[in-house]
Amino acid sequence: MKTFKDKEGTSWTLDLNLGAAMKIESYDVAEAVGKESPYHLKFLDSDDAAFQLYLTNTKVCFTIIWCCCEKQAKSRDITDEIEFASRFDGETWDLARMAMMEELINFFPRKAITLRALIQKYCEVMATQDRVMGEAIQKHISAENLQKLEAQVMEDVERGIGEIMHGGE
Repeated sequence: MKTFKDKEGTSWTLDLNLGAAMKIESYDVAEAVGKESPYHLKFLDSDDAAFQLYLTNTKVCFTIIWCCCEKQAKSRDITDEIEFASRFDGETWDLARMAMMEELINFFPRKAITLRALIQKYCEVMATQDRVMGEAIQKHISAENLQKLEAQVMEDVERGIGEIMHGGE
């Protein structure tokens, strides 16, 4: 079980077990994935594309984290997802997301190699994005050009993850 802290300094333990997996499958994530409702993840039958979705789609990632932490949250009088979500800022959210990915490796040991490669690529791309955005800000580029750069970085993310998923094809 992986742990992380929220912005209040509260420690959370991700307990991804069969019960949490079944709860994840019960959530309607249609809005998060742009599908018609109801749409439920087939979490127990996750494939490479699903793992990519879990890492890159914030709402889906949050659903997984909430399902793994809901009992702890309720024992701390945090009664719903929005209240729980408000405990995260950018830095603590990134830590929670990475803890969730590590917990996925524990839950899906046969997919460990793929998941580790996906996490590594995600971290590399995020570091590149941070560097590119930092350079753009230092150069005082226009907001329009900054958006173009950000879109290019996200295309690079998708392409890089796609290469991992398809064995470098």
